[in-house]
Amino acid sequence: FETPELQSVLDRLRDTDFTITDEGKVDMPKWLAETSVTIGDTTYTMGIGGLHSTEANRALQTNDTHVLVDADVASQYPAIILLLGLYPKALGPHFLEVYREIKAERLKAKKRSKEIKDELKKVNDPDRKKALEAELESCKVKDKGFKIALNGVYGKLGSRHSILYAPHLLISVTLTGQLTLLMLIERAERAGIKVVSGNTDGVMFYCPREHFAGLDGDRLKPSLLADICEQWERDTTL
Repeated sequence: FETPELQSVLDRLRDTDFTITDEGKVDMPKWLAETSVTIGDTTYTMGIGGLHSTEANRALQTNDTHVLVDADVASQYPAIILLLGLYPKALGPHFLEVYREIKAERLKAKKRSKEIKDELKKVNDPDRKKALEAELESCKVKDKGFKIALNGVYGKLGSRHSILYAPHLLISVTLTGQLTLLMLIERAERAGIKVVSGNTDGVMFYCPREHFAGLDGDRLKPSLLADICEQWERDTTL
């Protein structure tokens, strides 16, 4: 972090002891529940449930000078679990091997879905088209099913009735997600790109048009906004 306010929050988090209630839930520290962070014109709250901006109801539109760009972190919590090598004590390190394989299978299905959609645009043969459509449905089911499995693990970290129960890991994952997202927000704002909303795993930029060059699929084309996001990806590996 580059700003004193965020550096202070990080230092305090490092010194904070989190406690677990008799029900097995994480007890939110009072100071954290009462803390809000303002970056630019937007204020954010932190917590066990994730990062949230506190903007009131309002309407923002793309116009001649600015464009709204909605961005999120792909599989944020699963990525953090694998990045930090976190595993429930009851399952041991082998958990990470299985979890990594599930993520790989999901990405494979997602990639194949995109390939099939592109191929369907060029296919004229009815039988081939039917076969591709059937394969596409199969890939969609795998993609959605593996997504539920990956994200479900994070939820079970906080369930004392699950073999995955590991509240200290839940705290590590959610705080890492919030702090890394705040890093991205801080960098964008310091570069003159406003962030008008943030929620758990994504942000919305209100970006001057000269700093945005459009999209190539789901990736930003070369621009200042792309440079900021890509440097953040390299620094966090998210």
